[in-house]
Amino acid sequence: KQSIGWITVDEYQDVSPLQHELLRLWMGQNRDICVVGDPAQTIYSFAGANSYYLLSFPQEFAPLGADISLNTDYRSTERIVGLANRVLAASAHKKDYVKVKAVTKGGVRVSQQVFATDVEEALGVVEQIAKLVKSGAAHLGECAILTRTNAQQQVVCKALKAAKLPYRVRKDVGWQRNVLEDAQSYGAQGISDVFASSNISTVTVSTIHAVKGLEFAHVYVIGCSEGLIPFGSTADDSALEEERRLMYVAITRAEKTLHLSYASRKDSGTGMNRVPSRFLA
Repeated sequence: KQSIGWITVDEYQDVSPLQHELLRLWMGQNRDICVVGDPAQTIYSFAGANSYYLLSFPQEFAPLGADISLNTDYRSTERIVGLANRVLAASAHKKDYVKVKAVTKGGVRVSQQVFATDVEEALGVVEQIAKLVKSGAAHLGECAILTRTNAQQQVVCKALKAAKLPYRVRKDVGWQRNVLEDAQSYGAQGISDVFASSNISTVTVSTIHAVKGLEFAHVYVIGCSEGLIPFGSTADDSALEEERRLMYVAITRAEKTLHLSYASRKDSGTGMNRVPSRFLA
């Protein structure tokens, strides 16, 4: 402990009780500490994370040398940030969240689409990415398809494979290698030159949890319907609030364009009609 002069803790909203206690033991009477966090990005409550420690930090470590509100968004466009702010504004806990302002004014309108089935949604999103890349407006590595659950990724990966688009899957447990390891694996399969020229990049398929901290020029969030996001039953207020923060994290991964979609049914033969997520309102 004597060898530690200053401590900086990032993502402080995700600190667990055990981590907080460890930090207190390290610090002792020392107050040379800087923490950074965003209560709106607390999405690991299931692992013990609690934004309480961030929100109560000014009282716990008083007097503070400085308390700075970082309310400027340098990543996303004004339209994307506007949607993110509206998602949080509908929360009963909105006073805990910082309303951010975008440096990049205007931007492309956030798109919202409805598809008939999960398969059609996956095919439609992949087709949009293929056209975007083929036009030269983006590279594969600038595109990400985000899902609420690992299970949703299967149909997306099938669609990417059918389109011969190289991709990598990012699950809640970390990076997972896919049978289609990289763009070079398509060499003997007749992949078009335009995609082969982008062989150092791949489309990212990720759960929202696993993409936290990352950013992409073009983000496609699928499954934006009640029951998927928010996931399951919404009777528990704290669980619903966590789902709201998840949606906020998904939205704020996008730099240039954001595409939100859902399927009316799981497939054409079975399943109840789905309704759009309340977070799309």
